[in-house]
Amino acid sequence: MTTPLPPTRDDVQTVRLNPTMTGHAPIPLPPEGPSFEELHRKFREFKHSTNNALAIVMALSEMTARNPDHAKRLVQVVAEKGPQVVGQLRELDEIFRRLSEQKPPGV
Repeated sequence: MTTPLPPTRDDVQTVRLNPTMTGHAPIPLPPEGPSFEELHRKFREFKHSTNNALAIVMALSEMTARNPDHAKRLVQVVAEKGPQVVGQLRELDEIFRRLSEQKPPGV
């Protein structure tokens, strides 16, 4: 079974986030926008997931260099983890885009 790749377009405004890419549904923003703590938590989750995915890919790359039999697993992990990282990055981008579109209080 292959994992479908995310859309290759950079235009986040027209790309719908696919909850299966990140393993969870995108977080809804409150009308007044997320707090700094919420943004920080979301960024930490993204950083943690990205570091874990890269660590796994690097470990499998080293194992594949020593024993080519690991190449199939490496390809499988890259196909799985790549879209997850991209999905989370798009989710963060969407949060910041929506924040930038919100009018400041009193305007």
